[in-house]
Amino acid sequence: MKKLLSLLLVLTLVFALSACGSKKDDAADAIVDPAEAVGTTEASTELIFKASKETFKFDKEEYTIKKGETIKLTLVNESGTHALRIDKLKVNLKEGKMSQIITPDEAGTYTISCSFPCGGGHMNMKAKLIVV
Repeated sequence: MKKLLSLLLVLTLVFALSACGSKKDDAADAIVDPAEAVGTTEASTELIFKASKETFKFDKEEYTIKKGETIKLTLVNESGTHALRIDKLKVNLKEGKMSQIITPDEAGTYTISCSFPCGGGHMNMKAKLIVV
C-alpha cells in the first residue's frame, strides 16, 4: 500500500510540474482580425514602434503620419514585455494583438504610452503621434 501511495504522489507531482512548465509564445502567431481593426483592412504604410526595457523608451519621441491615410501600426518588443496605447485613436497593441490598422480623420497630437507595467521607468515610457 505504501508503494502505491508513493507512486501516486510522484505521478501527481510530475503532472503538476509539467503543466506549469510549458509556455507557448502565441505572439508569433498573432493575426490582426479585420473586424477589430479601425478603418479599412488594407494599409498603404506601416508604422513600427520599437520598445526597449533597457531605456524604457520607444525608438522615437515623435512619429508623424498624414490625416486620412490608412496606416498599419505595429509594436515590436526589442526587450521586455510592453503594450502600446493611443486612447484617443482607440489603439491598444498588446500580447496577442501586436498590429492594428487605423485611418485617423482628425489632425492633432496624440499621446502614445506603454500600457503594460514593464518596470521602474514604465510611467515615463511615452511618445507622440502627430497627425498632419
